[in-house]
Formats: sequence, structure tokens, C-alpha cells
Amino acid sequence: MEVMGFLSAVFERLKQFLECCGQVGVGSLCREKLEKTIILFTKVLLDFLEYHPFPFIPLIQRCLEFSVSFVFTAAGDGLLFERFIVQCMNLIKSIVKNEAYRPDKNIEDSKPEVLEAHKIKTAFFTHPTLTEIAKRLVSKYFLLTEEELVMWEEDPEGFAVEETGGDSWKYSLRPCTEVLFLDIFHSYSQTLTPVLLEMMQNLQGQSVREFLRFLSLGAALRLNSEYSIRPYVGCLVQYLPLLWKQSEDHNMLRCAILTTLIHLVQGLGAESRNLYPFLLPVIQLSTDVSQPPHVYLLEDGLELWLVTLENSPALTPELLRIFQNMSALLGESSVIIL
Repeated sequence: MEVMGFLSAVFERLKQFLECCGQVGVGSLCREKLEKTIILFTKVLLDFLEYHPFPFIPLIQRCLEFSVSFVFTAAGDGLLFERFIVQCMNLIKSIVKNEAYRPDKNIEDSKPEVLEAHKIKTAFFTHPTLTEIAKRLVSKYFLLTEEELVMWEEDPEGFAVEETGGDSWKYSLRPCTEVLFLDIFHSYSQTLTPVLLEMMQNLQGQSVREFLRFLSLGAALRLNSEYSIRPYVGCLVQYLPLLWKQSEDHNMLRCAILTTLIHLVQGLGAESRNLYPFLLPVIQLSTDVSQPPHVYLLEDGLELWLVTLENSPALTPELLRIFQNMSALLGESSVIIL
């Protein structure tokens, strides 16, 4: 009981420290010490959750309310700093994906404490709560910084396919955001698939930054050993042609769309033949050296052509037609290996 009393008090102290942060200027020594104390307190919660998941069950509700309130509602306005946001997202992720809280397939075989934890999670993650979290992740935390925009301009392919492997999600905001999005979407895909579709619909006709936001979202949904790309195919297939058309004057954006298509074809395998009406003209344009955009699109276009051939159940006349580009490609001064 003493331990639970202490942990309950941690939430009150965190709230008080955060309110103090709102009164202290960024960069001051006092603010620095406050932030270090806040991170230390959140680490206590994360460690207890990791090593003692069952004793943590009575704190699940309060932990979720605290973390979601500060990170995904106006309650945190003016009080947050990046490392605290990461810690809160990690708390949410650790509860959502905690194996100790996963009921058995035969629910009658589950331990009572597991069912209790599952019940608390189910009651908390309602449709409105999940919708708000998903929308804020995309509209607020997926936005590119000025530094990331520079990286995009300098190396669009590298930026688009940048991996979030290792433990970077534990400490860095962007990989943490993407991993949390994936975990929540994987756990509550039936609720969130229509929400994702609606968000993509709202991106129609928007600015270049909105395109970049979509492509950041696409990166989060890319092929991954743990997650199936299939739940998102409908959304991607519906809006990638629109994005391709609207990005006609933005070849760097088209590079990212090509990268997304590569992952999509790899994820769908033979089923990718259903994409051919859009996919093959894209490959045709990207690998046609007589077209000015090939300077930007050729490398990604060749890779897309290759994975399309590798995953094709049969060579169709439309696929064979793209080989008309081959003689000109072989005439290029650089050596091209298919």
C-alpha cells in the first residue's frame, strides 16, 4: 500500500511540476532542474510498469488519463517539452502493447488480473478518445520541422525511407510518434481505419506541407515485419493517384510517392496487379529518359519496376510495354543494373 500511495502521489507531483514549468522561462536553470525532475518521475512510472505490470493495474486508468490529457488535449498547452511528451507516449504505448495485459484467445483461460487490465483499457480507449489521439498525432506531432524540411530537400529518398529501428522510439519524438501510432492502430484498427480515411480525404487540395504530412503518415504505415500493410491499402490506393497528379510540379514529392509504392507492392505481393492501372503509367514516366522528370525519378522508378516484376504473377502486355524504355536506358552513360 505504501508503494501504491507513493506512485499515486507521483501523478500529483508531476502535475505541480508541470504547472511550475509554465511559469518559468525556457532556458533558465530552474526550468532545467524542473524538467530533469519531471523526467525522473516519469521514469519511475515506466520502470514500475515494465517490471511489475500486474501491481501497476490499479494505476492504468490514472496513467492513461494523465498522459493523454497532457499530450493530446489543451491541458498541456504551454507546459510540455519534448522529452516529457516522449515519456508520456511511451507510457501509453507500454500499456497498449503490454503482453501481460493481453487476454488468451480463449478468454475463459485468462487470469482475472489480465481481464481487469483489458477491461480498463477497453473502457478508456473509446471511439472519441482514439479519434482525438489519431488526429492529434497526424496534425500536430507528424508535422515536419524546418530542419526536417531541409533534410527533405537535400535527401528526399533517404528522408522518406528513414527507419526507426533500435530503441530510438524511447528517446526521440518522431520515431516515438510513429511507433505509438502503429501500436494504437494495430490494436484498434477497426475503430481507426475510417478515421484515417477521413484524415486522408481532408488532405485533398492542401499545401505542400500537407503532402509532407501525408507522406510522414505513409512512412508510419510502411511495410513492417510486425504490422500488415493490408488494413491501409484502401486508403493509400484511393489517394496516391490524387497525390501523384497534384505533385506534378514537385518531383521531390513524387520521389516519396514512388517509395511508398515500392513498400505497397512489396506488402501486397501478387495482389499488387490490382494497382497496375495507376502503377504502370507511373513506372513508364519515371523510367522514360526522354521525359525531364526522369532526372529525379529514375532511380526510384527502376526500383519500383523491379519489385513490380518480382511480384507479378504473370507478364502482361502492359508490363511488357514498359520495356520500350529499355534501349534508351541502356544507352545512358551510367551503368544501370536491373
